[in-house]
Amino acid sequence: MLSADAQIKMKIIVVVDSHFSAIGLAAHSRLKFQDARILSAEEFMSPLRLLTAISKLRPELVFFAWRGALAEILKTCHNHENLDQNLSDTTFGILIPDLVGLTFDGRNQESRLIDFVDFYMVTSSQLHKLYVNAFPKKPPFGLYRDFPDVSLIREIRESTPNPQRQHVIWVGNSKWGSRQGFVDHKGLKAIVHPLMKILFGELKFKIIDSHVKHLPHEMVLREIRNSKVLIQTSKSEGTGLPVLEAASLGTVVITADVGVVSDFLTGELQKLVVERTVESFAVGLSFALENYSHFQKLLSTRIESYLAEIATDRLPTDIKPETKTLNSFPSRLTLVAKVKWWWRWIRART
Repeated sequence: MLSADAQIKMKIIVVVDSHFSAIGLAAHSRLKFQDARILSAEEFMSPLRLLTAISKLRPELVFFAWRGALAEILKTCHNHENLDQNLSDTTFGILIPDLVGLTFDGRNQESRLIDFVDFYMVTSSQLHKLYVNAFPKKPPFGLYRDFPDVSLIREIRESTPNPQRQHVIWVGNSKWGSRQGFVDHKGLKAIVHPLMKILFGELKFKIIDSHVKHLPHEMVLREIRNSKVLIQTSKSEGTGLPVLEAASLGTVVITADVGVVSDFLTGELQKLVVERTVESFAVGLSFALENYSHFQKLLSTRIESYLAEIATDRLPTDIKPETKTLNSFPSRLTLVAKVKWWWRWIRART
């Protein structure tokens, strides 16, 4: 429910899928740099109710950090009317934090969204290059990189100054992207499980799979803090937030070259980047453990400078809204889309 200040004009609204998703957590972490109101799509029974809430707040800028919400809003004709009547003077933007929109199935919707909004931003220089090439007539406005929860990380570091590190840890959602046709995109089956067999008896592994069980973010961070090495085995990432969290918590990382890795792991830290094969990760883990203290110190220094770099990312507040083209979108939600949205709303209440 919207609070009593709902009629106060808000300059910026950021729409996320959930307050506790990677998108939501990153959005909340950025509030310290730029004032905004965050709305979670899962708190609204339908896209229409979300749009109505946005309209009541009369924002100057609506930024869909979860672009799926805007896609669903634009698939209903009565929402088109709401946009025309109530938000014609509002600037619209979206965040692109993954490569889903560059797939064969995702390209059509991505193109429509990019044509509709006044601007869009991406979460890594890797994505920026890909989208400049894919949409040269309308390239990304700039970078809006995911920021870890530094306050919570500091609290955890202070509460466990010298943890008894025991594990190699993997954090992710093993079914990420399955609805879009992605299979084992995070690499749990292809990389992690075979790696565990190879190193059985030598190293202990901790698997945090949000598809199997959702853990509070603080608990996940504490598990990372208590681990020696975090491995990132994904085929692609928009950011790879656990890598930044691990570095902030004194945990060494071994990762494939995805997301912000090429920007973050510079200089000697490039030795922590491996080919995406089981054998390469096994060698990388051995190397990281042999040089553990050295890379801990390097990562501790690098994360401070990197966070200072990305803290300068801002949503633009001076882009004027253009006349929107709505006729390229379907006039109604499919039954499947309605059920998915409704089920997301139900799960948020259980």
